Amino acid sequence: IKDEEKIVVIGKVVEKGETHFVVEDSSGKLRILSLDIPEIDKIVRVFCKREGNEWIAEIIQDMEGLDLNILNEVEELYNKVE
Repeated sequence: IKDEEKIVVIGKVVEKGETHFVVEDSSGKLRILSLDIPEIDKIVRVFCKREGNEWIAEIIQDMEGLDLNILNEVEELYNKVE
């Protein structure tokens, strides 16, 4: 994601502060700045934009109920087809 200006991340919130939270997925962790901070262990989809070296949340969607294991399996199958 180093060359991207906008990204979408789906994962579990594993850390939070007053102005940021960290989302973890199968590829690693991403620190995201936001005024709206989701709770720890929430599954979220975050639409982000880059500002300098930071990622800023534009939209945060609650994805509670999403099975991340199934999502990872689907992504793996999709990548094999490409």
